[in-house]
Amino acid sequence: MMWNERKKEVRLSIIKLNFPITGDFALRNSQIDAHLSGELSMTKFGNKSSDFGGELYVRDGKFYYYGDVFNISDGYLVLDKKDSTLISIYQRKQKSIRN
Repeated sequence: MMWNERKKEVRLSIIKLNFPITGDFALRNSQIDAHLSGELSMTKFGNKSSDFGGELYVRDGKFYYYGDVFNISDGYLVLDKKDSTLISIYQRKQKSIRN
């Protein structure tokens, strides 16, 4: 069989990952410092964009926004893989840190 007579193989990558978040998981960056639990999943088909889904519970933390600090008492974040997100976060007390 000649090289140009070979059939091209098409491979489609399918990735499905599930991330259970247990124990004491801390998310820290310039905007948030929080302790989380819950579960996230990621799905990717071929060269299409990844879809994310899952539920996260914020047990305690701080959210930083334009110089203000929001103390989080608890919160709930739902990602439904369809670009919709539900966020419910409850604040204990707002404290300004402006200079």
